[in-house]
Amino acid sequence: MAQTIPKVDQAFEDKFTGAEITVDLGSGDEDIPVVFFQEQPSIEEAAARTFPSLSIALRDVSPDPDRRHGEQEGDRYKVAEDTGAVPYTSDMIPIPTPYRLTYFLETWNTRRAIVDRALQQLVLGLLGDRGVLTLTESGPSEEDEDVHAFMAGFENADTDIGDMRIYHKIYTYEVLVELGPADVLTVKQAMELRFEVKKGNRVAGVDLEDTPDLVTDTVIVVTD
Repeated sequence: MAQTIPKVDQAFEDKFTGAEITVDLGSGDEDIPVVFFQEQPSIEEAAARTFPSLSIALRDVSPDPDRRHGEQEGDRYKVAEDTGAVPYTSDMIPIPTPYRLTYFLETWNTRRAIVDRALQQLVLGLLGDRGVLTLTESGPSEEDEDVHAFMAGFENADTDIGDMRIYHKIYTYEVLVELGPADVLTVKQAMELRFEVKKGNRVAGVDLEDTPDLVTDTVIVVTD
């Protein structure tokens, strides 16, 4: 099923929207909401941002030829047809291209290492090393689609800004998805049938030599 990059972005957001972490900061367990951004919070504007938080960044888009099924670029597949129309029509969709999208999924926190650890556990719990993202309905099938997201790397990018510690972890995920236009193209197919009758042939059990006045504008070739 053809999908789009914005739908993959939204699938990450859907996965983590409403997430909370539970930590004990010294006075018992505390539930802390985690905000999701589809862009990185600016370090320079950290005081104005909401922490803890998660963000995504698309880092690479590459075709994945190993997942092709033999189709050629530009091929289409049929999703519906109308044989009663004149001319005959077919609804077609271009065959999507398999891609491997590389994302950075980043956690951000300015409150103690225990919160940082809870954020890491949140990512591993909801997505893990072999996670699934659900892309909302697309194309004529109008069905949601699950795609695989594989963890391909991890980096500790903690930094200090003045006397403030920014806990920053980067998870690299590769998402396997098929991208392409989801619009249906209506293709008109003009068809012409002809009869080219040879004496002595039979069509539908009728001996043609006995029907010399058989005439039709739509003819089927029955030549030997």
